[in-house]
Amino acid sequence: MSGRTFGRMLCAIFGLFTVFYTVNLAYRYFAPSYRTETVFTHTVAESIRIKAVAIRDEQVLTSSEDGVFDYLCEDGEVILPTTEIAKVYSSAFDLAQQNICRRCDDEIAVLKYAESIGGDILLSDAINSQIYDAVGAVIESSVRENL
Repeated sequence: MSGRTFGRMLCAIFGLFTVFYTVNLAYRYFAPSYRTETVFTHTVAESIRIKAVAIRDEQVLTSSEDGVFDYLCEDGEVILPTTEIAKVYSSAFDLAQQNICRRCDDEIAVLKYAESIGGDILLSDAINSQIYDAVGAVIESSVRENL
């Protein structure tokens, strides 16, 4: 085989490859790669009317205490017989002062935790994590106080 024949064969192979590649690109561009369908959304609400009786096993707790109550349990929460349900304060001012003290205690705990993680850490990810944890704890504390 001479050099000229080898060159022609190489050009023919390269030409066929170029044609095949171009046809393949054109097919992939113009042919849909997935089948599409028209979809309609529809909401169906099924309901049934019945007469029923719901039985709940609960007790209403009464207190002879006078003052402002600070409930510690959520409405409908299952509690144990030894669980503290509420605290009684003599006035709304005392309750507000107690809430301020509780918020300060929560903030001190968050700051002590952030300090105990490590003061020598210079990684921004660790610092960001501590900041987000502290902000989350403060938000959680304020949400708890607003309930």
